[in-house]
Amino acid sequence: MDAFAFLFYIFMYVILSPWVAMGYYSSMLFFPIKETYEAYKTESVLGVKQEEIFFPTANGNKLHALYFKLPGAQKTCVVNHGNGSNITYRLALAKLILQSGASVFMYDYQGYGLSQGSPSIDGICTDGLAAYDFVVNQEAVKPADLICFGESLGTGVACYVAENRPCAGIILQSPFSSLLAIARSRIFWLWLYPRWMYPKIMLDNLSYLKGAHPPLLLVHGVNDEIVPVSNSEELNKLASEPKTLVLLPNAGHNDIYGVDSEQYVAAMKKFVADLSGQDKSK
Repeated sequence: MDAFAFLFYIFMYVILSPWVAMGYYSSMLFFPIKETYEAYKTESVLGVKQEEIFFPTANGNKLHALYFKLPGAQKTCVVNHGNGSNITYRLALAKLILQSGASVFMYDYQGYGLSQGSPSIDGICTDGLAAYDFVVNQEAVKPADLICFGESLGTGVACYVAENRPCAGIILQSPFSSLLAIARSRIFWLWLYPRWMYPKIMLDNLSYLKGAHPPLLLVHGVNDEIVPVSNSEELNKLASEPKTLVLLPNAGHNDIYGVDSEQYVAAMKKFVADLSGQDKSK
């Protein structure tokens, strides 16, 4: 190899490293939509009134949230969504959670929908903490009544929040074992870089769930073409108790609310009821 070729490879190695090119990788990870879906302006879902809220995150930017307080509900799900669109496109998810018997607080990360700023890996985690703190401190939801819900990329946020704040339970829909593992499965050259070149927060669900954690529900579509179901199977195998795995035989990644929805709702309803039953027995 001549000197020019050697220098070229070194240059490409540095330029493509997560340490240098995190902006490039973020553009591959985040797919925010700023425009809102008109249907979100509905006044209610399943008869539950929708409240529109703006609250600050750590750097002062305002985040947009939709809150559905289900009358008589003991638990509230704080939804950390996936990497695409925004919460105004997720009324089907709000409906599913309401059917399970829990209230729903869903918010947008910075750069999504009506939220200010732009997304980053560290940023979505601080946004998750801000959403939790707002629900607990401003909406007076007790940590013992709060469920951290994560969808796809948001499963990493949900686990990060649960690791840093007390909560009643964790629900992970279409989770990955770790962001680094799934990134390396998609982009082969990322195997060339040592761990210290990556962001401090790498959304490592497996490392957290191997330790002590609140009751855990894993839900995954068997036909998921974006985050393979093997991720949930690995998490279920290696995570500590208490844990429950529900596989939806006909669902993929983006149709999970419409396919096998009855099975999904039944699993959610049982999980929420079991958490409420534990409260009563104490």
